Amino acid sequence: MSEKCLICYESGQNWRCGCVYCISCIEVWLLSQAKLNTDHELILCPLMSLGHVMKDKELREKVNHEIYINFLETRLKKNLIKREDYLQCPNLKCNFIGWTTSSCADYQCLKCQFIWKKM
Repeated sequence: MSEKCLICYESGQNWRCGCVYCISCIEVWLLSQAKLNTDHELILCPLMSLGHVMKDKELREKVNHEIYINFLETRLKKNLIKREDYLQCPNLKCNFIGWTTSSCADYQCLKCQFIWKKM
């Protein structure tokens, strides 16, 4: 008899945090946490009230590779955007983030070549 995911009640697996989740629910949770979580690097398991932390190594091993990479990129962007010496290209079709200095007034994206001025 397999254990049930605590979110969707389908067949799940044990995680190191001690909870049972299916991969699909963890993948959705992982991406949502990357987008919402801007204050710290830890990813808490979906039962946040227990304070269990999801380990990066376990997530990397179990979830879809593309979803894990998307999670890492989103988390990195959130952290870079908080810094004053990094800017995201304002071109909506570009997702590039680059380093800058306070002396710069004009910018050109290294990826899409979009040009803009500092406000």
